[in-house]
Amino acid sequence: MSGTSRWSLTLFRSGGYTKEDELKDALFSFGRTNSEVIDSSCKLRIPYGITHLLKRFQVSDDALEAGFIIDFSTKKMNDTQNERWVVFEMILSSSEKHPNCRPRDSCVYSIGYGHECFEMIEVSPLADKLPDKIWVQVRPLDDKTLAWVISQDNILLSDDKEQKTLHDFYDINVTLMNKEYIRLPGPPDSNYNFFNV
Repeated sequence: MSGTSRWSLTLFRSGGYTKEDELKDALFSFGRTNSEVIDSSCKLRIPYGITHLLKRFQVSDDALEAGFIIDFSTKKMNDTQNERWVVFEMILSSSEKHPNCRPRDSCVYSIGYGHECFEMIEVSPLADKLPDKIWVQVRPLDDKTLAWVISQDNILLSDDKEQKTLHDFYDINVTLMNKEYIRLPGPPDSNYNFFNV
């Protein structure tokens, strides 16, 4: 990624395999760099705003098979043939207080014409504040990233100890309320790329 006004998050499908195999049930390992993916055992669902983009730009199958990349920009991005950017606007903002630190911001962003949204958190006190608008695009994993994740033995596998429920096998028409969703990272304090080179 070029500069701190444009950054990415890479996600790998690694759980939530159900009868229907839908995006809303899929679990993903994620990180800004490959070391973050390796160091974290956290697997969460993707927020509705990102699910909407995956379906809209027909990246759902790629996401469910192996994963995908989310690109963010704080500067206005125009659609081109290879890039499809969508603007999200901040609709809610809050600050979390941490001992001996300045408050850390958290914001909810939504597409202007719908309820598809996601939460973004400030990841570094040195980074820019979370913007009022953010441009987002989703794209399939590139060949180098896909080769890397395949070479890792455990990232794409589902956890054998993953808690199963009746929802995994049959639609019982009861909404699950305890789903956790990925809180997307805000602007970085320095340049980076997935392989840290």
